[in-house]
Amino acid sequence: MDLSTAALRIMIDGHRSIAEGLEKLLEEQKMAGGAIEPTTGLIRREPGVTFDPENDAPRVLPKSKGTPEEQQWCMVLFFGRLRAINVRQGRGATPDEQRAIGYAAGYKGRSGYNGWPWTYIDQEDGRWISDDADLQAADVELGRISGMSFLRWAALQLDISLPTDLL
Repeated sequence: MDLSTAALRIMIDGHRSIAEGLEKLLEEQKMAGGAIEPTTGLIRREPGVTFDPENDAPRVLPKSKGTPEEQQWCMVLFFGRLRAINVRQGRGATPDEQRAIGYAAGYKGRSGYNGWPWTYIDQEDGRWISDDADLQAADVELGRISGMSFLRWAALQLDISLPTDLL
């Protein structure tokens, strides 16, 4: 009987420790404005909250050929991570970074750039996201929009804000 009581005490103490840890995690989530993504450790943001494509996890798994929401998350990650490299590091993305961005956004590597040449600009130091001023007259006539316009539109559809440095 004493052994069972001791074992129960150990279990109670263990559960109490787990509960305290979960309480601490909930408090951290409240302060961060979202939930912690279990597989990546990134913060999952809630609607209407600033979402940083470089550091935050999307609400759903992005897919280039998925639901409208999955496709919008694909665009936010695809163009947002490219923009983050351009702005925060002051350079273009390398081919390896482009591939990593593509995978993260739900593409099979760099293939996400295929067929969308007006959404980016290749320079000596790597790939840059295009803005409206970078579009050629023919692109505008065809109704094409820049990579930045895709990023802003997808963020609007998802009801997320982007960090001011990425706008």
